[in-house]
Amino acid sequence: MGIWSAWVPLGSTIMFLIAPLLAGHFGWQGVWWFGFFYAMAVGIFFYPFAASNPRPDSDPGTHSPTEGYMGQSLRAVFRNCDLWLISLLFGCFNFVFVGFITWAPTFLNQERHVSMAHAALLVSLTTMLSMAAGPIAGWISDRIGSRKGICAIPPLLMAFLFPLTFSAGEGLFLVLAIAIGFLAGFVPTGAFSAGVEVVGDEQLAGMAMAVIQIGQNSGMILGPLILGRVVESFGWQAAFWSMAPVSVLGGISA
Repeated sequence: MGIWSAWVPLGSTIMFLIAPLLAGHFGWQGVWWFGFFYAMAVGIFFYPFAASNPRPDSDPGTHSPTEGYMGQSLRAVFRNCDLWLISLLFGCFNFVFVGFITWAPTFLNQERHVSMAHAALLVSLTTMLSMAAGPIAGWISDRIGSRKGICAIPPLLMAFLFPLTFSAGEGLFLVLAIAIGFLAGFVPTGAFSAGVEVVGDEQLAGMAMAVIQIGQNSGMILGPLILGRVVESFGWQAAFWSMAPVSVLGGISA
């Protein structure tokens, strides 16, 4: 899960680095067209090259999972409070983290007078550290035999760092962004691992992931939108401070 959870920060890092170049040469439409062709190419190449893992044939004496099992299991998954708490954790985490990396370049440009390309480069270090922290988080989690610690502690620490970024100069902002990125790499690894474990059945892993991604995608949607509105209505300081209680809520959920 630590390796797999690198997908979001990896994609974010790549786009932080190349989007300014694409926009500079082809305008903003160049960024959108790059995303279109990239998605088409990956979709085409995934099918023939991705290894499939077919299920082994079930024994004749066993019941098929479709014979009432999956329906009962689905109800059990949706009634699992621990799973919804993990989903809430992920929603709070993505609210603050995705909101932060979305608006941080604009903040640096408007408040610290850094060019947008350079601001994107600085914020890419946040996602780079997040990508590197994922496997480390997985190794630590397996060593200590617990997912809760690596899910709960990082959001609480991040809650102290977000308000500091408002008053930080370019140098200190870079240090804080790196620290936020490294801490952020722990949360998805722990959340995805814990989600599969709390349902108690590997056959329900897909359902568990679906519940977790309800929170994940909700946070991705709401974070940038709400923080952008807070910036417009109350200013940058209010936006950075508002991330702290949301991050604390995520830690408490964990």
